[in-house]
Parts: sequence; C-alpha cells; structure tokens
Amino acid sequence: MKCWAWEECEAFTFSYGQGCVLLTDKLTDVQHDKQESNFATSGPKYCTSDGQRSTEGGREELTGGCIARGCHYYATPVDVISLGSVATPFRCQALCQQYEACIVFSYDYSTQLCTLHATEEKKTTGVTPHQLCGPR
Repeated sequence: MKCWAWEECEAFTFSYGQGCVLLTDKLTDVQHDKQESNFATSGPKYCTSDGQRSTEGGREELTGGCIARGCHYYATPVDVISLGSVATPFRCQALCQQYEACIVFSYDYSTQLCTLHATEEKKTTGVTPHQLCGPR
C-alpha cells in the first residue's frame, strides 16, 4: 500500500532491511541506529514540490517524489554539513529549508555529506546512485 492511499498515513520510511514502513506520526527518528539507516529514506505523505524530472541519459530518477537520485549540484555551496552528521536526504532537505539563501541541496549517502546551494546552476546527472539532489 502507498502512503498517499492510506488515510492515516502521515509519512513513510523505506530501508533495504525492512522494506516500506507506513507511519502515522511524522516524528520518527532513524538517527539512533545509523548502521541500519545508512540506506534508508523517509518522506512525507505528499510532496509539495514538482520534484526533479528525468534528463538526458535517463539515469536520474525520482525518489520520494521530490528528491532525485543520481544527480549533484556543483555550484558554490551556502553551507556544507559535516561528514557523517546527516542521516538521510530528507534531513538535508530540512536543513536547506532553514537557510533563507538555500534553493537546492546535494546529498551523498556514502559519506552522509549534505551540501546546501543558493542556485540550481551546475547540476550534474548520471552520477553514482548514492548521490541525490533536490529542491528546498
């Protein structure tokens, strides 16, 4: 069942170990078990953004409706959040929303590096699948 199809669902978490878990409360924290949450992703019932569209090469795909896999922004960052301190791309997106200058973000699952950017320029697609990017 998809989260948007179940009235009581508020959010979801997907991990390779447990599959998709539908949540009735948005305040679920996966940071407590970083080892198992490295390749987990969480998101809201609905995405308020149009998200990223696939581009030439076809390697970019939608993740959670808002965040694209296989892309990265290389524009000068507004801020870089330390390696290993941001557990999911959705946390990175939330950090971007806290910075007025942040328009888009890049996230790397392998290093848990979150990079915030003030412009959508210098976007690269077709990079490794553990690199993601998305809107504020």
